[in-house]
Amino acid sequence: MTDSIRKICWLIFLGVMLIGVFLLTPKSQAVPLLDSHLLTKRIILKESNNNPKARGTVGEIGLMQLRYSTAKPIAKELFGIHLKKKDLYNPYLNVAIGQAYLLSLIAEFGTLEEGLRAYNCGPANRNWKVCQRYSRSILKEAL
Repeated sequence: MTDSIRKICWLIFLGVMLIGVFLLTPKSQAVPLLDSHLLTKRIILKESNNNPKARGTVGEIGLMQLRYSTAKPIAKELFGIHLKKKDLYNPYLNVAIGQAYLLSLIAEFGTLEEGLRAYNCGPANRNWKVCQRYSRSILKEAL
């Protein structure tokens, strides 16, 4: 990976970490500022146990257990790079793409909890009750 790509990854990673996200609960009550650094750490621990070389059962790769098919268009759009599967083992790039993907899911589904469910189960999967424990355990530690 070139130095310019590494710098872009760091800037995106730090930028996403510093974004204060106000979210609304389904009851329209304001939730305090999200500690996105802690949230990211909790997701990484849950997804890969902090192992940048982790592989999931259906092809997920790296710290945030991203599928190549999900990460490739995000990398192209955000960084202008043609992502290779092996690039997902780069922890900086993996986390930057994972955070961007999670933020897009939160925006799409409207709440942090629903965004986390979509992250874990996939946005097209509507059987999210199975993933409720995942999202609640992440939120319990991150908020």
